[in-house]
Amino acid sequence: MVKPSRSLWIARGGDVSWTELRNPRAHRVVYEDAIVHKGKVFAVESSGSIYSWDIRGGSGACSDPEELRPPHVDFCELRLQWESWKLAESVDGHRLLLACMYGEQVKRRRFNIHSNGDKYLEFVAEGVRLYERDVDAGPGDGWSPVTCLGDQSLFLGANYPFFARVVDDQASSSDSDRQWRLVRPNCVCFAEGQLFRSWEYDVEVFDLGASCCGLTAGT
Repeated sequence: MVKPSRSLWIARGGDVSWTELRNPRAHRVVYEDAIVHKGKVFAVESSGSIYSWDIRGGSGACSDPEELRPPHVDFCELRLQWESWKLAESVDGHRLLLACMYGEQVKRRRFNIHSNGDKYLEFVAEGVRLYERDVDAGPGDGWSPVTCLGDQSLFLGANYPFFARVVDDQASSSDSDRQWRLVRPNCVCFAEGQLFRSWEYDVEVFDLGASCCGLTAGT
């Protein structure tokens, strides 16, 4: 998702139009990300709560969604005030992944052909917490923290999430290899929904193997 939305629409192969998913009745929501996992649409809203619609039977879009509560994240411990949520699948496709990007809102100025120094707030991630859950398991099986992705790295952003196997070749000295050395195995790579931001980089890389998972590098 490029930006948060109050509604979600789906279209299957062969559909001639889009179908709106029914929002939960209890309160208004702002969805931050959505994926398809095990035949269901999962969407995470700004509080971290996750809603799912079973679309395998064709009528799930019209029914009330099921809710999954997020894992507990102690933001007082992190000493940061803002968070952004993203969804993904595990490498084997068996588990739902929830990424909590935490950071700050930073004041920026926009300079382009449409504006001359307009002020706005931009989310800058400082770290990530990654969790996984088997959505088919019983209610007693909750979220588990993910601390190792092996030789894979997870890429999150406005487009659909994906994993990629990364070769950690720190010994190479070529200019092209040195440019890509910032992307290593066992990392979460986060790109905002826009390019050419006012910040110094477009992608933030977080190493899950670090003792304190924070910003590793940007490009």
